[in-house]
Formats: sequence, structure tokens, C-alpha cells
Amino acid sequence: MTALDPPQLARRLGAATATERSERVENRPSNVASEGDLGWSEQADGDKFGYRRKQLGSSAGGEKLGCSLYEVPPGRTAFPRHYHPANEEAIYVLEGSGTLRIGGRRGGGRALAGDYMALPVGGTEGTHQLVNTSGVRCSGTCASPRRWSRY
Repeated sequence: MTALDPPQLARRLGAATATERSERVENRPSNVASEGDLGWSEQADGDKFGYRRKQLGSSAGGEKLGCSLYEVPPGRTAFPRHYHPANEEAIYVLEGSGTLRIGGRRGGGRALAGDYMALPVGGTEGTHQLVNTSGVRCSGTCASPRRWSRY
């Protein structure tokens, strides 16, 4: 699969451009955030971990539910394998692919563009990690309560 740059991906998904948004929405409500208006934050640690992130939920004023857009370079993962003792998490892959490691299993299953993953609560069976095992950038959204739990 060929990686699309953000404008191409936005067009494929039918997203409005900044010009179209400004023409259609004169007085945008404060609880609406446009991905195109947000800057990226970047994190990296060695060759294993790294990502770019846009915090959509907090930018739209979300208080209890968070949602972020992530881009993870080939061969990296955003976070170590982890679990949340009291909340679910969800990932939707927009572009690229990776390997989803879930529970105590080694290896994992393939996660492709268009896949939605509901990640369970708790302990060993709830541990999870999405690794970009492809040769292109993997992007997607991640949603969960704003208070993160245990790594």
C-alpha cells in the first residue's frame, strides 16, 4: 500500500480543506477542532519508540474523553505494551498497517487501514501494543478517557 500525504488522505476521506472550512463555517463552535489547524507534538526514544500526535479531544474542549491522531514511523511503536485497569481504549487505523499485540500472546495479528480495535480493560489479558511493522507511516486515531492508566 502506498502512503498518502496528509492532503491526499484528507481528500480520499472526503475531509474539507482549510479554505472549504472557512467558507462553510463562519462561527465555528468552540467544541469543534480541525485536524488541519492543529500542530504536531513529537516524541521519540531510541529506535524503538516514536510518534507524532495531534490532540483532537482536548483541542475541542473534551474533559473526560480524549482522542488523538497519531503517526508512527515504520519499525516503531508509540508506546510500550501496556494496560488500563479501569478503562477501554480504541484505535482506528487510517493509513498504513501494523501488528497488534494483545494479551499475553507473543506475535500478534495484522492491523490494516480501516480496522477498528476495541482494547479491553485490565491485567495480562488486556495488555496491548500496536507496532508499525510496515515500510510506510502508520496513522490512526486513539480514543480513551483522558486519565491514562498504568504502563
